[in-house]
Amino acid sequence: MADLPPAPLTRRDLLLAQYDTSYEYLIERLAGLSDAEYHWEPVAGCWGVRRRAEAVTPHALGAGEWVLDYERAELHPAPVTTIAWRLCHIVYGQRMRHDYTFGARSLQRDSLALPADAAGAVAWLAESHAAWRAGLAGLRDEDLDVVGLSSYPWGLDPQLPFGAIWWWTNRELIHHGAEIGVLRDLWAARDAAAR
Repeated sequence: MADLPPAPLTRRDLLLAQYDTSYEYLIERLAGLSDAEYHWEPVAGCWGVRRRAEAVTPHALGAGEWVLDYERAELHPAPVTTIAWRLCHIVYGQRMRHDYTFGARSLQRDSLALPADAAGAVAWLAESHAAWRAGLAGLRDEDLDVVGLSSYPWGLDPQLPFGAIWWWTNRELIHHGAEIGVLRDLWAARDAAAR
């Protein structure tokens, strides 16, 4: 687990420690992830990462053959999603926000090619983490108050102080990381029941 820096703690220190710990927990939970588990659909109608021709949504995201099922309107109730979907959703958001905060601010919704397998997705997460973490580590506490530091155009980023955006991205990592953990537990229970 990531250690907290010595007191006095700044808001930046707390958000960075929260991010580090949440990422470490997720990486631990991803150990041994198989391709079958990565794409497992625990219920009918799941959203996942699939070949473009097999997408179940009209607005699937992705630059290559593999796309993330996606709908522009928020659905209620939200669809159940696969580990592949959740993992790629985390990375997609991180990479887009990194580009619009620390990068060229040029990525479009269909700029990113998605990994087709578990090992590729875990590697994609590690690459994304390294870039996002480096950008966050370079911030000062006062940067958290800068409105529009992230100009990600498909969210509220240009209208909010960066501290709120960082908090949200941590929340996404925690939320979807926990869901991935539950899906892994259900997969393991399913395998145990079959034996």
